[in-house]
Amino acid sequence: MIQLSPEAETFSAPEPAVDWSTLTIIPSDDQDGEATMLVDEDAVFEAYGFKAAEEEVAAAAAEEVPIPSVPPEIQQEMEETAIHVDDKASLEPLID
Repeated sequence: MIQLSPEAETFSAPEPAVDWSTLTIIPSDDQDGEATMLVDEDAVFEAYGFKAAEEEVAAAAAEEVPIPSVPPEIQQEMEETAIHVDDKASLEPLID
């Protein structure tokens, strides 16, 4: 058996400041069915760091990526070895 100190044996929890069992919420007629905004969503977006991440992505997207040019020798080879493809068969019906 556990021995308790005399102070622990006489300890009682303090009375709660609010008796939640008797609490009644009175609805307001002018806000019937409306959602009440507790926090500004833009502030939460910024607080979680999403705004900074979004700005980084936007800055990275703004940078131009250079498109490599095809050397003239390779361009000439591509033109010489190209195969003509005609995808329009005369027997297929046309759908407008």
